Amino acid sequence: VRLQVSLTTLLVLYTLSVQVSSVLPPTAYIKMIDIWFFFCITLLFFIILFHVFIEYIDTGFPLLKSLKHAPVNPKSPMIPTENVKAKKSEMVSITVRIFVIPIIVIIFNIVFWSCILLHN
Repeated sequence: VRLQVSLTTLLVLYTLSVQVSSVLPPTAYIKMIDIWFFFCITLLFFIILFHVFIEYIDTGFPLLKSLKHAPVNPKSPMIPTENVKAKKSEMVSITVRIFVIPIIVIIFNIVFWSCILLHN
């Protein structure tokens, strides 16, 4: 569900960006609103990639797993159970949602707004 919502949000954000750009007068330089939209779209794109990565951690690629018929080696270490995989993906997801994305957004906002304040 998160992936579908992210893709829909990306489409809406792109449409909004095109609408705003079409209303503003054309210039030879990049406007700050373009930088803002580019950051938002890029961040959302990486969030979508993150959701795909989390889905890969949770389920793997079932089609590729079914194509591989490797013999089981009894001396090999125990393969993690689904419960361990779910915990691992939860920890990665929580870490990214609570720490990584907010830090990226805060840093961007500090740089973005200081550029605007210094420019004026």
